[in-house]
Amino acid sequence: MRDSYQGKRLRETFAEKLARLLPVSSPLRPFLDASIPEPWPNNFSIRVWGISLTHGVAGNIVNEDILGSLEYACNVAGAKLILVLGHTACGAVTAATQRVELGNITALLSKITPVVDSLEKGVAVDEVAEYNVKHSIERIRKESAILKDMEQAGRILIKGAMYDVATGKVRFLD
Repeated sequence: MRDSYQGKRLRETFAEKLARLLPVSSPLRPFLDASIPEPWPNNFSIRVWGISLTHGVAGNIVNEDILGSLEYACNVAGAKLILVLGHTACGAVTAATQRVELGNITALLSKITPVVDSLEKGVAVDEVAEYNVKHSIERIRKESAILKDMEQAGRILIKGAMYDVATGKVRFLD
């Protein structure tokens, strides 16, 4: 699909689409996303919702610091949604499948390799990235009793989605 015709844009960005679909007064929503350029939640969440906590970390990894921030966002600041947002062509997932070892990246990738190891050899990187999103959601629920209890009580939602970098489309996961 062409991006423009006679100087007019034909496709809206991911940020523009969410701004159109979600009311400006939506509650605070923390994102746990991978690190890629526009259009991505890091760059639009403040414009769309006014207040946002965004955790841009390669590979959507979950650790004690991320969990603490998510607990604060939900239990103290009143966030109602945690969205773990992965993307196609993820460099961190690719590096994990290739067993890259390089400085501090090695420790980060060690949180993704269990997902790689749980799948059959030869699984496409985009499929591994989707499983990684699901794995991160499982870890949030397992490692944070606060967030798990809040979700079970219906006070928050924890959801996953995949952003397609080629099309700009987001597909929410079950």
